[in-house]
Amino acid sequence: MSLMSRKGSYVGLLLLGLAIAHVAEAEAEPTTIGFLTPADQGGAHLESLRETARSALKRKGISAERVDFACEPDAACMRDALRGAGVSIGLYIWVWEPTEDRPEAVVGAMLKEAGGVAGFDEVAEERSCSAPGCPGVMAALVEELLARWPERAGTRVRLTGTPRGAAVFDGASLVGTVPGEFLLRRGEHRLRIAKKGYEPAVVLVEAGLAPKELRRVELVPLVESNGPVDGARRRRAAMIATGVALLMGGGALIGLGGASYRRSGGCEGTMPCQSYTTTNAGAGVMIGFGVASVGGGLGLLIRGIRNR
Repeated sequence: MSLMSRKGSYVGLLLLGLAIAHVAEAEAEPTTIGFLTPADQGGAHLESLRETARSALKRKGISAERVDFACEPDAACMRDALRGAGVSIGLYIWVWEPTEDRPEAVVGAMLKEAGGVAGFDEVAEERSCSAPGCPGVMAALVEELLARWPERAGTRVRLTGTPRGAAVFDGASLVGTVPGEFLLRRGEHRLRIAKKGYEPAVVLVEAGLAPKELRRVELVPLVESNGPVDGARRRRAAMIATGVALLMGGGALIGLGGASYRRSGGCEGTMPCQSYTTTNAGAGVMIGFGVASVGGGLGLLIRGIRNR
């Protein structure tokens, strides 16, 4: 065998292996579906639509097993009925007859999984139709739900990267941390990854296109540093700097206040002044603030030096 033919064989085997792996991962189509039938819902139109749905299942090679239930047709009731019948998937259909405000009927269908995770265990849809055309709409609806059934679980996303412990938000909901794995409902999701001290990042995921998806995220630190920030050292430096500034500012205010007294004739006796009068209120205020600033600055300076 030539080198080219051997290469072609290897490529063919590789593609065949990938195809087999894809088929193995794909979910097997259901062969039996429980036909969920409430005891208190009937009528000729609904029975006709049920027969149409059974025929649509039969054309797909799926047998329909009647599953009766007497409780309200909610999620828990349907799951219990399916489990009791030993069926893993159920089909439930309904119809809203025309009214004065709504001249057309509305038919709906839902495929429900007996043992699925709440919120990721069903596909459902409704369609409007005129009375003669409702059976055809129902048949198309059942086929559409069967085609969409593998999408019900959305996408299981595995997120890796740094920093560890970063929170992952889907909208306003916290869905996990990095690294982590979580299930996203079908549709577009903007995952926001955030942690204190780092720039947040956004990851877009279109859930439902693939059963699994791997993403990696690297958050950028807000401040680059060689080690943890020493908050106590920063506070001490701030106290010393503030104390020095207050001392200098207070001294300047006292000097300005004294000069203002002398200019306004508030100095009694010969120069230099021996005593001051209160003939200049503004100068007195400046001196008062200056003394207070000097006192506060001296206190901060002493505290900052002692805390070293």
